[in-house]
Amino acid sequence: DRGGAADLRDDDRIIATTNQEIAAGRIPIATLHTGIEYVMEAEGYALNRMLFMIDTGSKLVIGHHPHTAQGFSMYDGILVSQSGGNFVFDQDRLETMLGIETIVDMKGDQVTRAAYSVRESAWPCWELSLQRPCATFSFISFPACLA
Repeated sequence: DRGGAADLRDDDRIIATTNQEIAAGRIPIATLHTGIEYVMEAEGYALNRMLFMIDTGSKLVIGHHPHTAQGFSMYDGILVSQSGGNFVFDQDRLETMLGIETIVDMKGDQVTRAAYSVRESAWPCWELSLQRPCATFSFISFPACLA
């Protein structure tokens, strides 16, 4: 009933909101703005929150924020896209020049197919005029394994 981000520390509200969505016949999909910037894998608090969202009933979890691509995992049969990195924009850090877009097909509350599109830095380079790293980009799509 209001805009803005949900407080990930408020377990009771997360449970209540997820239950309301399920009771209304909707499929909960959680997107979380969480994680430590520039870390290559989800850990600690961010990972705990992603798994908690599944434990409360979310059928897909997509994390974002760290600026690094952190890949995918499965938890209790639910797909977790831990962080897509910088798919749309880049930064002056080489570790942020890989971006992943999560693409899913769902039938009811089940993910039936998952794929990802990768924006990768094909050749890191150095931008002489600005004295910073840069990259040339390409896009590649791959099927993701749900097994």
